[in-house]
Amino acid sequence: MKKTLVALAAVAATGGAFADSVLTGDFSFGYSSKTANNINSGGMGMGDADIYWATTETLDGGDKVGVNLAIDMSNNTAAYGQAVVVGDETGFYQFASGVKVTVGSVKAGDYLSAGVASAGSGIDVTMDGQIFTTRSFKDQISISIPLAEGLKLGITSRETGTGRGAGAANAISAVPTQRDNTASVDYSAGALALNVGYRTYDGTDSTSESIASSMNRGAISYDLGVAKVGAGYVATTYGFGNTITDSLVGVSAPFGSWTVGAQAGYRTSAGSATAANNTTRAGSVLNASYALSKATSLVGGYYSYDAGNASGNTTGYQIKMFKSF
Repeated sequence: MKKTLVALAAVAATGGAFADSVLTGDFSFGYSSKTANNINSGGMGMGDADIYWATTETLDGGDKVGVNLAIDMSNNTAAYGQAVVVGDETGFYQFASGVKVTVGSVKAGDYLSAGVASAGSGIDVTMDGQIFTTRSFKDQISISIPLAEGLKLGITSRETGTGRGAGAANAISAVPTQRDNTASVDYSAGALALNVGYRTYDGTDSTSESIASSMNRGAISYDLGVAKVGAGYVATTYGFGNTITDSLVGVSAPFGSWTVGAQAGYRTSAGSATAANNTTRAGSVLNASYALSKATSLVGGYYSYDAGNASGNTTGYQIKMFKSF
C-alpha cells in the first residue's frame, strides 16, 4: 500500500507546475536454508528492508519530469553497521505525446524468471544467479515510443555501472566492460502480454567464447482467469560463434488468500571448442504467498538447480513475513 508523504502544488516563475512525492517501502524477516556442495547453511535474518521514493512534476503543456530512488537497507553481502546500498536511481522526461526518455542506474530483474515469461510466478525466489546470470547495475538511457494502443517501441543503451560518476568505467581504448544497445517491442492487450528484443554488444572478439556479440529474446504470458501462464527465451551469441540459450516456463494461480507459482528454467551451452562446455542445466522454483491483508503476507519459496558440478543440485528454501507500506 503506497503512502503519500507530501503533494506539493507550487507556482514557479515559469508558470504553474504541479509536483507530488510518494514514499513506499517494504520489510521482511524470516528463515532460509541452503544446501550446496553437500554443505548446509541457514538461519534467521532480514529478507527485505527497502525504501522507494518517487516524485513527478507536471509542466505547462502536459509534459512530465520525474525521479525515482531506491535504498536497500538489508543488503545480505554487507555487515551490520555498514552503509546502506543505493538501488535503482532513475530520472525521466515524458512528453505529452507519450514519448518517454529515462536515464539512470538500474539493476533490472532477470528477464525470464522475474519478467513477462514468469507470469507472476517469481513471488519470492527466482532463477537469477542460479542457472541464469546474476544481475548487475547498468548505467543507461532508454526511449519508449508508443506506436498504437498497447504497443510500444523501446531503445536502450547501457554500460556497466562499476563506478559512480560519469565515465567511471568503460574506457574506450581498453574496453574493460562491454556496452550494449537493445531495440524491443512491448505489446499488452487484455490477457496477453508480449515482449521481443534484439541486442548488440561492442568490443566483440572473434576468438572469445565469453565476450558476447549479440542477443535475441522473447517472452509471452496469457491470463486464463484461473491461472496465468508464460514462456520465454534468451539466446546469446559470442564472438567465437558459441551460444548460450536460456528458456523458462512459468505459471501462477490464486486460491482465495493464497497465490502459488512455479517455474522451470533451462540453460543450454553449445558450439564451444571444448566439448565439456557444451552442457544443459536445469532448475525449478516453487513460490507461495498467503495474504493477511493488502499490505502484509506470509511468503515462501523453494528452489533446486543444477550447479554444474559433481556435487549434484543446489537446493534451498526461505519463509518470511513480508510487509509493504
